[in-house]
Amino acid sequence: MHVNGKHLSRTQATKYNGILVKHDISSSHYFTFYKTDSHIVLINDNANLKGFINTAVSKNILDSANKKVKLELNGNTAYINGTQVSTVLLGKLNTVLLQNKIIPTPGKVFEIIKLGNYKLGYSVGPKTHLGTWQMGN
Repeated sequence: MHVNGKHLSRTQATKYNGILVKHDISSSHYFTFYKTDSHIVLINDNANLKGFINTAVSKNILDSANKKVKLELNGNTAYINGTQVSTVLLGKLNTVLLQNKIIPTPGKVFEIIKLGNYKLGYSVGPKTHLGTWQMGN
């Protein structure tokens, strides 16, 4: 395991693995993360955006796949268009996210811009996004 390009000792890696196990993130998830001070940014490999959207709509987490929506994720809370979701909905949401290889972390945002246009990751300012873009027509 590497953090910020440095190989971790066995003891350090065990601590990080403990965090992953605690949050039910399996070893089959591939991701990279960057740690600065007390901030960690997680970037997932091959997030299934369409699968997430379809499941979220079918489980009444999202209203529609073609309406503009901003979903702010951090694992402990979530906001849909600025409104905090209930504890019950948060549990469903986190399950659906992990099933689709999306790890909820502080600062991570999922947006439906319009039908077929999605982004997942970290928005840094009005014109910069770090993460996944999926653009249709």
